[in-house]
Amino acid sequence: MKQISLLTFVAIWFTINALGQENLRKFICDSQTRKGIPFATIKVLNKAEGTSANNKGLFIVKALKNDSLLISCVGYKPEKLVLTLADTVFLQPIVITLGEVKVTSLKRKEYSIGYYNTKKKLNLAGGRMQVENATKIIIPQEYISYRIKKIKIRNENRNEANPVRLHIYSEGKDGLPEKELLTEDIIINNCIKANDEIDLSKLELVLSERVLFVGIEWIEPILDRKMDVFKSIHFGFTNQIPGNLTYIRTLKDPEYRWRLMEEFVFNTNANLMVSLIID
Repeated sequence: MKQISLLTFVAIWFTINALGQENLRKFICDSQTRKGIPFATIKVLNKAEGTSANNKGLFIVKALKNDSLLISCVGYKPEKLVLTLADTVFLQPIVITLGEVKVTSLKRKEYSIGYYNTKKKLNLAGGRMQVENATKIIIPQEYISYRIKKIKIRNENRNEANPVRLHIYSEGKDGLPEKELLTEDIIINNCIKANDEIDLSKLELVLSERVLFVGIEWIEPILDRKMDVFKSIHFGFTNQIPGNLTYIRTLKDPEYRWRLMEEFVFNTNANLMVSLIID
């Protein structure tokens, strides 16, 4: 696999195709409610540009008027479109059909699967990096069907302002994160508890996948362009796990594809300290 040095990543980061581009201002709204969709992700395809909507669905992106955008948010069908004169982009809500939920009066035993309790190597913060990490978790064969009750994720500065989105992906044929399994947009800062847990029981995520990816997406709202990386929420990463299980993608990458974490962080394995609590 072709290695990308830190210097190359920084170069991609600050590349701006300024010729002929302008700051385009638009809204992203729910096609049914007509309300703004907070913190949706906007990627200018094949260019080192991208951004996030603010908490009212407004975004400003540097692009040509005939550029193509990929717009996505958890709970909505991704939309690929060519920029038009319209001021508003509408996303359609989607309904994800999961496994059958069986009602029982018996309390089910909880199991923790993942890397929350491993030894920490470093903290990483997103700030204005516009990046997403996703860590592979392999579900033991004995759990034929299971419900994700909670996510437990090592973090610090959880009360800081910049939002971070939670993702849970299935595995694609290429071994990379593919289909989003969450049915509700979850901003970690708003719901993580003092014990590092995020309660997902109300979503009734009943699954049978053998491999899942738990992801965190740092969002850069346009309301605050002076975001300080040291005031960002931080997440713990570990090198105590054999192999490289964490992938990264960034809106500053024209290809916007998943790459191994080791290509970006000190050429070593650094895996997110996260666990699934299932029953």
